[in-house]
Amino acid sequence: MLGNERLQDSAHTRAIATLQAFDVMTALDKVFMMDKSTKLNFTNLAEIYKSGFTRIPIYSGTRDNIVGILYAKDLILVDPEDEIEISALLTFHGGHTLRMVDCHTTLDKVWP
Repeated sequence: MLGNERLQDSAHTRAIATLQAFDVMTALDKVFMMDKSTKLNFTNLAEIYKSGFTRIPIYSGTRDNIVGILYAKDLILVDPEDEIEISALLTFHGGHTLRMVDCHTTLDKVWP
């Protein structure tokens, strides 16, 4: 049984080595994201919660200008009545470093 699992892992590793980032990317117009100037009020916090995502790309101005990642766990102490802007939260939490990857990079290089 263990040998069979190793064969499957090996085949999986080879398959990942041939896939490019483009093969697993979500089209930008289908990504749930928010503008950095969005106020974290009850409506917007509910929208984030309902999205089901734990990492939300944050953009500035246009959706192709991603400036940070908002982690859902960073929202735990946010009071919707304060209506703070996402940009303030990104500054507080350091914006969670973005890792840009060329779409032709193979997945074995993305996740070594």
